[in-house]
Amino acid sequence: MRWIIPVLITGLLFGCNREKVERLEMEVVTLKKQNELIRQQTELKNRFVEEYTTTLNEVYDNLDHIRRREGLISEFSRDMEKGDKHLRAKMSHTINAIDAYIKASKNKLAALQKRYEKAEMESRAFTETIEKLTRQLEEKENHILALKTRNDSLSRAVRLAKAAINEKDAVIEAQSVRLNTAFYIIAPEEELQARHIVEEKGGLLGIGQTTVLSAGLADSLFTTALRDTLSRLTIPVNVNEVEIVSRHAPGSFELIPDGDSMTVLEIRDTAAFWRMRYLVVKTGS
Repeated sequence: MRWIIPVLITGLLFGCNREKVERLEMEVVTLKKQNELIRQQTELKNRFVEEYTTTLNEVYDNLDHIRRREGLISEFSRDMEKGDKHLRAKMSHTINAIDAYIKASKNKLAALQKRYEKAEMESRAFTETIEKLTRQLEEKENHILALKTRNDSLSRAVRLAKAAINEKDAVIEAQSVRLNTAFYIIAPEEELQARHIVEEKGGLLGIGQTTVLSAGLADSLFTTALRDTLSRLTIPVNVNEVEIVSRHAPGSFELIPDGDSMTVLEIRDTAAFWRMRYLVVKTGS
């Protein structure tokens, strides 16, 4: 029976040691997990710090780009009303570039905020910095919206002004063309009367009547030409069968015989001759 006691003691000791070993092993596993978690958190925080620094630098760079382009826009705005289409295009391009910088910066800050929350960090300085940058970007966003509105208004004003100028130019051009247009007709008296271009006035019983221009002549009845290029007209009858019915300044023209059956009307003073808008040449005896 003596041997039973040592065996029991040995068994008890062995059982206690085994429990201690198991507890120690569990503690080791727990410590390893904690160490791994700490390592991961430390690595996450380190990556966050690196990303934080990089993101802030990029956002500050973007703000610098925005400020420089805002300066360009101020210069463009002063010259916008000159109607330079290239300048308007540059201004639109600059506004779009600023808009892109703002959006990129806001996206970067939003991503950084998520990283910050995931890293389970507490930093008042970080929070204040992010809030400050976010406010600055929102101010820039509002400013760029105002610039877009102003740019659209200026562009619209320039377009309207240009359209008005073009309309005035068209009117002036039309008036200029009309003022420089010569209206003439060469025809026998019967044709002129049939077209109601001339009529007989005065006289008694058909004697002593004078051929004069009818009132309210229509431009469509005449051949047109440019006054400044019309210096000579060939009339296909003898000079003795030519009568200038319309009244033109004396000395501003001359009828020159050209053989037996042709006559040349030579205009010597264009301005004086065309004070009368219509030239009516009656042919035939």
